[in-house]
Amino acid sequence: MPIIRPCILNINKPIGWTSRDILNKLQSLYGFKKFGHAGTLDPLASGVLIVLASDMTKKQDYFMTLEKVYKTRIYFGIDSPTKDLEGPFTLDKNMFKLSIYEQQVTLYLESLIGVHEQMVPFYSAVKVNGKELYKHARTGADAPSLPIKEVELKKFIINDAHLAIKDAVPKDITEMLNTETDYAKKLELINKNFPFVELTLTTSKGFYVRALARDMGAKFGTKAVMGSLIRESVGDYKVGDSLDISYFEDTPDLV
Repeated sequence: MPIIRPCILNINKPIGWTSRDILNKLQSLYGFKKFGHAGTLDPLASGVLIVLASDMTKKQDYFMTLEKVYKTRIYFGIDSPTKDLEGPFTLDKNMFKLSIYEQQVTLYLESLIGVHEQMVPFYSAVKVNGKELYKHARTGADAPSLPIKEVELKKFIINDAHLAIKDAVPKDITEMLNTETDYAKKLELINKNFPFVELTLTTSKGFYVRALARDMGAKFGTKAVMGSLIRESVGDYKVGDSLDISYFEDTPDLV
């Protein structure tokens, strides 16, 4: 029987897993129920997921407050209800009339530095009327009044930018995206056909990168989605030091 003491696990959540899936897997492997995570990651996001074991779960609130660093690509001219690559996708035909420049992106992000208000996405785990918003969304219900929260963007880096608007994209691009089930191939399609900016963001808790994509698209007169998201760190916990979930298959002691 493995030893389980109060401890902190830095797990690299893979794409396609929910944060709850990680807890379920650990509970199944160890026959132990007292695991909790400190900050949800979307299913199509990867990177640092802090998992707390045993009485360390009592410190969840502290870990939730730690600074986060994300790496993301935001794509313009394409939309989806989830504001990420889950879809289904629609093409914004206004994109062919746009002019987006890196300097404009820089100025917009500079305007967000510090504490500011952000409307949470419809597809999120925030509760309204006692029910997570994404559960409202997946029933086809109209969006209720979405909560507005104070978040903080501490700093940003523009790593890459390909913002030249395409003269045209394949006529069946949305059909191609909507029928493609492989995440990597879907990302390759959108990367090839839509302008994007790649960012590293340092944020407070509660910051939604998908909401940033939505708002940035609106700022430049189009739609936008988050095409990829990696949480590179939570406080001092780095993705380079994180453990794949497969590490726990042999149920090593947790100390």
